[in-house]
Amino acid sequence: MAAAAFARQLLDYLKQMHDQGILDHNYDRLRSMQNEENPQFVDEVLSMFHRDAPEYISRITDLLRPVDVNYVKVKDAAHQLKGCGSIVGGQRLTIDCYQLQNACIERNKHRCLDMFERVKTEFNLLEGLTNIIQVWKKFEEEMAEEHRCQTPNLCANNCGLHGNPVTQNLCSKCHRDLQLKQHRSSSAKHAVNQIPTPSCSSSFQVKDEQTAEVVVEVRPKRCLGCNKRVELTGFKCRCGMVFCGIHRYPEEHGCNFDFKATGKQQIAKANPIVKAVKLRKI
Repeated sequence: MAAAAFARQLLDYLKQMHDQGILDHNYDRLRSMQNEENPQFVDEVLSMFHRDAPEYISRITDLLRPVDVNYVKVKDAAHQLKGCGSIVGGQRLTIDCYQLQNACIERNKHRCLDMFERVKTEFNLLEGLTNIIQVWKKFEEEMAEEHRCQTPNLCANNCGLHGNPVTQNLCSKCHRDLQLKQHRSSSAKHAVNQIPTPSCSSSFQVKDEQTAEVVVEVRPKRCLGCNKRVELTGFKCRCGMVFCGIHRYPEEHGCNFDFKATGKQQIAKANPIVKAVKLRKI
């Protein structure tokens, strides 16, 4: 409601500016040149006017201050200011700048000062108007953005409920159904991957395993030294024989296993010889 009222007031104000001759058809032409490809065209042109026009006003003020006025430079500055005002549709500013140029041609300082005062008055009026237009543009963009954010998005599944960007623009029900469907498909895929595929190599492997289970190590049930029945309590020596608790030591049964040679091999393996690279002789 407030935005619509402000828009009506702005349109009425612009119509009054047209009726009073402050604005002309160039402003309407400027607005018609703005489209989707150049959405900020009017704002950019108005920003250029606010940037350049005050510089020309300041330059003319400095040029008209001395006794001997450089009318050529004043005329050039007035021409540039006239161009800035004409782009944004400042009709009366353009006319006054043209009159200032004629006064420079006549080299009439008194008339130049008089026309420059009128130029400054029209510039201040046009600057205030363009400021209002820029404020309205920003306000209109903010209202459009706020309206876009407040507009509810419908579910992407076309169920009629409101969607949420967090849930892939789906409503809560459709998002829950989607998650359940994805979970079921992943479970089915995992179950398919777990099924073993039969092959010839697997059948041979089963036969080898069955054969391996048949071959069982048969351990002696008696001590080799005293022929005592040991069963599972016997001790197997490194020479490969089984002995009781008394004859399990190597010195008790005359073990022929070379512990010394085995120890040397283990020490040599754990401590390899490291030799530095010899230097080449020159």
